[in-house]
Amino acid sequence: MEIGNSITVTGFVTQRKNLSGKSLDEIERLLGYSKMRLAAGVIIAALNRLPEQDEFHIAGYSQVASHHTDEQYGKNLQTKYDMKIVTRNLYKNEWGLTGQNQLIKVMPVIRHSAEMEKDKDHYYPPGSGVSQWKLTTPINATVIAVLINYPNDKFI
Repeated sequence: MEIGNSITVTGFVTQRKNLSGKSLDEIERLLGYSKMRLAAGVIIAALNRLPEQDEFHIAGYSQVASHHTDEQYGKNLQTKYDMKIVTRNLYKNEWGLTGQNQLIKVMPVIRHSAEMEKDKDHYYPPGSGVSQWKLTTPINATVIAVLINYPNDKFI
């Protein structure tokens, strides 16, 4: 995968400002990946458009892994908010297609596996609390970084 390639992404996204200037091992801790999960590197892609209201879920913060979301936030996280107000505020105040508010997807070269599924608590420990949203619809994105020199490569 090379910088500039077009890809399609789903799943968890965050903002550039949460990871900018961070090394691979720092990104592991911030996002809640097990130690060495990013040892083979990551591909980071920027969304080419912002998600529409029905194309994402609020995923809270990375200190709560997705398999613990219900117990931490309750089963009705989405219905606790007026999604129109939340979405409008996100578009106006928090999300962007450029700059520090740019939405990005981090894709570990070591992909999720059946082994990780068996022991999610080990492979997905609590992160350091960066905001995240879960894309429920595939969105086109552009590769903006490929980091391979663990643990010191930094996302600039």
